[in-house]
Amino acid sequence: MKFIAATALFVFAVAATDAPPCLMSAVTQVIDELGLSFDAYALCTNDQFIDQLTVAVHVGCPESDFPLAVEAAKEFCLAVGVDISSKIH
Repeated sequence: MKFIAATALFVFAVAATDAPPCLMSAVTQVIDELGLSFDAYALCTNDQFIDQLTVAVHVGCPESDFPLAVEAAKEFCLAVGVDISSKIH
């Protein structure tokens, strides 16, 4: 239940940035694979999460959506005070 509520909050936050749907799928996949809980600041400061998210977005998003997904992830992390510009590309 906690994960569902956290995921819903993330979906809302990502929707506000006009992120492509493939970003949400990638985030959910990486959170599950790494066994993480949803905490925006903790995720944005976790290098392993960012590295695996980059790969998941490359694999799961159409090439045309990749820049939008990256920008949305950057905006999401900036909203919690974390700049991931140099980490996700």
